[in-house]
Amino acid sequence: MVLFLIIDKSEVIMTISLRHLALFLCVWCFSNIVQAQTQLSPSPQRTISVQGSGTILIVPNQLEFSVAVEQRGTDTKILQQQVQKKVSDIVYLLQQNGIDDRNIQSMEMSLQPHYEYDNGKRTHTDFIFVRTIYVKHNDFTVYSTLMQALIKAGA
Repeated sequence: MVLFLIIDKSEVIMTISLRHLALFLCVWCFSNIVQAQTQLSPSPQRTISVQGSGTILIVPNQLEFSVAVEQRGTDTKILQQQVQKKVSDIVYLLQQNGIDDRNIQSMEMSLQPHYEYDNGKRTHTDFIFVRTIYVKHNDFTVYSTLMQALIKAGA
């Protein structure tokens, strides 16, 4: 069987056998079906999307500060004794103001030579002995009173 097919408006007539037409229609329909299935069922993708924000508002509940005791002199043994006396007085003062012993640390010490310079010449004059006390406290209302007392005690 032979069919005539008109393509476009130029009225060109082609002879096509029925087998060729059936094959063409099958391929065309099959490709459209495959394309439609591909568009309807996308390949599964595993994704995780997370988005968020947060705000935390807290009131400070702990006060931390450090106090340094410094002494200058020529005899390191006397310097250490003088600083130790001041540190003992300060620790006692802190305890009297309600600060627990576990919130008072006074382990850090340093001893450094002190030099003075005159016309580019360096001269060793004495030593500086420093001991630092670290303090934590939960009551903010005593801070200014405590600072004044510490200054009077030699901190």
